[in-house]
Amino acid sequence: MQSDGLRAYRTFIDRHPALAIIPVSCLTRITARIPLLIGSIYQVETRLRTQHAGPIERQRARWLESRKPYDHLANLFQRLGRLRGITPRSKLGGALAYAASQWPHPEPCFMDGQIEFDNNLTEKAIRPTKRKRLTEHLSHFCQRSGGYGIYA
Repeated sequence: MQSDGLRAYRTFIDRHPALAIIPVSCLTRITARIPLLIGSIYQVETRLRTQHAGPIERQRARWLESRKPYDHLANLFQRLGRLRGITPRSKLGGALAYAASQWPHPEPCFMDGQIEFDNNLTEKAIRPTKRKRLTEHLSHFCQRSGGYGIYA
């Protein structure tokens, strides 16, 4: 199961071990909290999408090209999180704690070439549906409230 914040689903996953759910974090959400250069990982993914690479080719390319930067960032998060000057309550400390807690969860992407490193494609696909539904709700509300306009 891939999601933006696995913490919300962790209880469900822990309570239902028979379902064998493998948690996968969204790489974009993790790194958005800490502005690091992860461009090399995304360059590989972009190239693979452009080439319409299959799952086996994607898995191989990830191991050969993306694994080293991924591991480097994992070590960096852990080392920075242990620095004395960075408190967990600071923005940087909170971002590092979040990244360190979520970083192991994109690991299944290296094992299975069918899994995306992020869920951006899914979010983009459902966004028009959400916007249409919101527009319909707001339109209905405006009609019931005497024509006051609300714009999203």
